[in-house]
Amino acid sequence: MQPAAPLKFKIPTGIKPAKGKLLLAQPFMPDHNFTRSVIFLCNHNDNDGSYGLVLNKELSIRLADALPDLEEFDAPLFFGGPVQPDTLNYLHKVPHLLCGSEEILDDVFIGGDFEQLKSGISTKQITAQDIRFFVGYAGWNPGQIEEELKEDSWIIANGHKRTIFEKKPDQLWKKIMENLGGDYRIMANFPEDLNSN
Repeated sequence: MQPAAPLKFKIPTGIKPAKGKLLLAQPFMPDHNFTRSVIFLCNHNDNDGSYGLVLNKELSIRLADALPDLEEFDAPLFFGGPVQPDTLNYLHKVPHLLCGSEEILDDVFIGGDFEQLKSGISTKQITAQDIRFFVGYAGWNPGQIEEELKEDSWIIANGHKRTIFEKKPDQLWKKIMENLGGDYRIMANFPEDLNSN
């Protein structure tokens, strides 16, 4: 008896990669950094390549554990990706409080003045519901995402503010896949390890 051929799914959504879109890891992504990941693309262009933040990988430590300056601020800390794990990135909804913020999507901004961030937190103008913190980021060279899409590594979906600040991030991948409907709804229920069934 011949061994079974590996499962291969065609997973085009018809959406192109772009700033503000989401990359969802295909159900059997072999790279453990991105298993069932939802990545928010913060930039995507032909010259500079792409970078994004993993939205659904909460770390076991809190923000205050990593930044004593913000010890009074009880907020989760997320694994943003494997590139530059010594950097802190933040997505937020308060550009009027943080100079230098860049809008990625309607009402979703990245970065901004860190001193103003600390001040906004200490005066309670910025709450944990307004902002998400990420250690590191995910990055691609120009054309790399397109090549990975040809290999069916990613599923692309539209981003939305609700997605970025999801209250149950550990369920985000499954929730988005189910909302895409059709075959994606079926994929959402695949076990991570097919040998486990």
